[in-house]
Order: sequence, then structure tokens, then C-alpha cells
Amino acid sequence: MNDSSSYLPKINWAPILYHLKHGQLVPFLGAGASLGFNGSPGLPTSGELSEILADECSYPGADRRDLLRVSQYFALTISELHLRKTIHEKLSVPDVKPGRMHQILAELPIKTVLTTNYDNLMERAFCPDKDPVKVIYKRGGDAQEIKTEPTVERPLVYKLHGSLEDIDSMVITENDYIDFLIRLINGDPKVPNFIKNVFQFCSILFIGYGLRDWNIRVLLKYLRKESVPCFAVQHDPLADTEPVAANEWENSIIYWQNEKITIYNCDALAFVTELDRKWKEASHV
Repeated sequence: MNDSSSYLPKINWAPILYHLKHGQLVPFLGAGASLGFNGSPGLPTSGELSEILADECSYPGADRRDLLRVSQYFALTISELHLRKTIHEKLSVPDVKPGRMHQILAELPIKTVLTTNYDNLMERAFCPDKDPVKVIYKRGGDAQEIKTEPTVERPLVYKLHGSLEDIDSMVITENDYIDFLIRLINGDPKVPNFIKNVFQFCSILFIGYGLRDWNIRVLLKYLRKESVPCFAVQHDPLADTEPVAANEWENSIIYWQNEKITIYNCDALAFVTELDRKWKEASHV
């Protein structure tokens, strides 16, 4: 097996390990964190799910891998209820277990995980050694404070876009995303004070996201203090070979550096694996 760390760019691990040591490193998991690894089954990517939905609703557009657009069309032409049931079915993949990335994160001294994923893979990865608490931000629901501060032994998994276990809570269509952001900003319901403090005072590690996502950008602008350094792992192999992709990558780096977010172009699993090795080395585990 190849040493995955050999494919990593030059990374300044010191600030990442510092925040991890002090319980202030908060992974923020996107869809890319739930893919299969080393041949194990995983959940479909957003593009793959979009293609499936496009077939189901005979989507006429060329942008068949745009999940928000395709989901909106599905909801308008068939029904939103059937959209939610179909996504629940397609993401309830038999035999899917937490991947190696989830397992590594679960073993690290992490107290809080944020995610926009609907699946429960992160919660399952914490068990049985830890006792995770899951909280869902429900648009239009009752405000829910987090009264007990998470610990390494009892970590919090906070789901911003809902959960498969409550299909009405899932943020899926373009209209859902707009509604989510409006309600978030208007406090309908309020984001728990604890989560606001996470965005303002903790170092967030984005895994499995494309940071061009305007939804994430609005979320960060509204909730985050730019003084705290954050990190993102994004893999774009074309940035090393194609001039257009390289230029887009450079522009992305300039933008996010201004927002105090350092982006590393590398495989997410390789990054997390090396983080685990560095942590154990620093802790003499």
C-alpha cells in the first residue's frame, strides 16, 4: 500500500494540533466525507444522487448533476414529499458503515462535529466507546439550546441541514436553502448559543466541501469571527495540470485566505490519517 502522506502538500500542522489539544478543533463534514474508502460501500456523491433524481423525474436540463436545481424540479413536477422519500431511499444504502475517516475522527479528542449531511455515519462511528448526542437544526421548529457542554466522552453531532431520521427536516431544494438561510438569520428558530460560540471561537476543519458553495459562504459570514484560523481540505487534481483549473484554485485560495481559512489541495482521508499520526506522535500514544 502506498503511503498516503506522501501525496500531501506542505501543511503547517502546529495550529491544527494546538486547537485539537485544547478541544477547539471542530470538523465540519460535507457530502465528500461519506464516500466509501478502500472498496467499502459508501453513499452516493451529490452529483450521483442528482443524476438518480434526474432520471426519476425526467429532468430536461443539461445540468443534471446540480442537486439543488434537480431537486427543485422534482419537487415542483412530482411532489416534495416524494422527493424526500426518494432521497431517504437512495441514501439508506444497505451495509454502509462509518468509513475510515469517520473512525479516525471518532478516536481523536473531538468534542463537537458540525455537518450538513443527512446520514448518521458520524454518530455511529463514535459508538460504542463514546456516547454521542445528536441535535438537529429544524427550520420553523422550536428553538433548542444545548444545555450540557459536549465532552470527548459525550461529543455533540450538530446537523444543520436535517437528518434522514426526520425527512421533513432535510434541506434539499433551492427553496429549502433560501428558507434555511432566512430563518437562520431571522432566528426562526435561533441557532443555539453554543453553536454560535463554536463558529466564533473554535477552529473549524472543513472536510468534504466545495467552498464555492454560496450556502456555506453565507453561513460563515453570518456566524463566524474571522480572527480564528480555520482549515479546509479540498481535492482538485486538475489544479496541478490544467491552467484554467489552476487559476480558479488560486483565486479560491486568495478569497479564503482573506477569510482566514487555509485550504489544502489533498485527499481528505490522507489528511485525516496524517493528522491522526501527528496527534499520536505529539501525545506519545
